[in-house]
Amino acid sequence: MKKIIKLALATIIASSPYTTWAGEGRLLRFPSTNGRQVAFTYAGDIYTVPITGGVAVKLTSHKGYEIFPRYSPDGTQLAYNRVFREFRTWKYYKGGMADDIWIYDTRSKQVTNVTNNVSQDIFPMWIGNEIYFISDRDKRMNVYCYNTTTKSTAKVTNFTDYDVKFPSCGGGKIVFENGGYIYELDPASKQYSKINVTLNSEDNFAREEQRNVKDYMTEGSLSPDGNRLAITARGEVFDVPASKGVTRNITHTPGVHERDANWSPDGKHIAYISDATGETELWMRPAGGGQPVQLTSGAKTRINDFNWSPDGKSIVYTNRDNEIRLLDVASKTSTLLRQDSISAYPTPQFSPDGRWITYSQVAKNQHSVVYVYNLATKKEYAVTDSWYDSNSPAFSTDGKYLIFASSRDFNPIYSEIEWNFAYRNMEGIYMVMLDKKTPSPFLPTDDKVEAVTGDAAKSQPAATKKGKKNGKNDAATAQPAVTIDSDGLAQRIVKVPVS
Repeated sequence: MKKIIKLALATIIASSPYTTWAGEGRLLRFPSTNGRQVAFTYAGDIYTVPITGGVAVKLTSHKGYEIFPRYSPDGTQLAYNRVFREFRTWKYYKGGMADDIWIYDTRSKQVTNVTNNVSQDIFPMWIGNEIYFISDRDKRMNVYCYNTTTKSTAKVTNFTDYDVKFPSCGGGKIVFENGGYIYELDPASKQYSKINVTLNSEDNFAREEQRNVKDYMTEGSLSPDGNRLAITARGEVFDVPASKGVTRNITHTPGVHERDANWSPDGKHIAYISDATGETELWMRPAGGGQPVQLTSGAKTRINDFNWSPDGKSIVYTNRDNEIRLLDVASKTSTLLRQDSISAYPTPQFSPDGRWITYSQVAKNQHSVVYVYNLATKKEYAVTDSWYDSNSPAFSTDGKYLIFASSRDFNPIYSEIEWNFAYRNMEGIYMVMLDKKTPSPFLPTDDKVEAVTGDAAKSQPAATKKGKKNGKNDAATAQPAVTIDSDGLAQRIVKVPVS
């Protein structure tokens, strides 16, 4: 929707308790000028500033996103568009629909392509006998100039870090944005310079307020004893009772985003991902209260997710560099285990004894393959093959089986309209026996009755409870050793009967 606003001849800037920040602005977009002032968009609203720089004046405060302000010929009005989403552009496109700059002669009715270049040539601005435009013919979008008299084209700006975006001309000047700043270009001298813009922002959307975050919960982790939960909501970590008790905000960091909180196996700590340093890193806090501990440092990309080892001494995590990394919690040392060239790994799962991890990895045919990885030998073994798409592997609690989902159920139905087969509900739950000595739990059984004589029956010992000592169950605390025979893993896969 296009709007037109009147420009005030004078503006009085009154002091306000909300005008708390004044500094050089960046992310200033879509500039336009009448030769004396520059109109631009910042945070979805229209501002103006003298072309010599200074404090910007806010003109709009509507809901939505106001862009592309354009001055009227007399410089007293601004037309602009209100939209809700910024569009995107191609990068380095050289195809058949790449733009060129054309001239139409209204007298001869002739059309001339004045750029005729395979790159993008856009935003023509005609000043005198020169046509200015931006082009990415040198990879970065820069301002170029075509002389209608000499028919020659010359490069005017030479930015190498960021593209020149959304240039506009008026009053004998050109303004454009680059790297979040606004620049002025003088067509006469071909010189350009950054316009220093100071913003007195009201920070409408950054003011502190109290909110009920029950509808903004994103992750939850149950404590080992099941009495409490670690909940992430609106970038904060909360320690919440399962039934009765007090809800505690254990991070209290309004300017920081925390997520994916996860209890340690012993219930003493809560680990989470935080961008407190400016990058996503793993952090940990005592569950009973205390100062946070930064576990990783120097991250160059986003950490996706993580899992604790059963003994709580290690954490396995993934990132957007398509890596699987193992963190030693005590020493805070991170070790690279695997890196994929195709896509990111889903979060690996530990075996009950903590000596193995399992995960899926996308193959070249876009089917995921399930793997197990030995942390001691640093060797990877494929459980499935790329014939079928398999994912979401997890060890059974006794360490004897690996359970995963796989699309390998082919039950075609015949179309009544087309002469084709259709395959529906292909995915099922499957299981592999990790030790080749372990039998399938789904083998048929045949109960037998063993006769017992009178004297033998009397000699049978009474049933006793095993594993009890001093009132504690030792078997419950012991972690079962996991044995994996890598030979013939795929041949030991069976489908789990799920009704």
